[in-house]
Amino acid sequence: MLEAPRIESVTTVGPTTVVVAWRGGRESTVDLAGWIGRDNPRIAPLRDAEMFKRASVGAWGGNITWDRTPGRPKGTGAPA
Repeated sequence: MLEAPRIESVTTVGPTTVVVAWRGGRESTVDLAGWIGRDNPRIAPLRDAEMFKRASVGAWGGNITWDRTPGRPKGTGAPA
């Protein structure tokens, strides 16, 4: 059975770029500039460099998430 890809870690390397380390050892560098630049109020906070740096691995390694609460440890699921 084929397993779903899972994220092991995520690291920000620029104002709109992340490096995703996958289970199994592969890495992907992803530039999210086009996505962050969209006219969407839910995405707009990621234009702030400090907010973007809060990237962390979401539940079960299935996504990347950003905590909106300053001072809260990464990945604690702060309310929107």
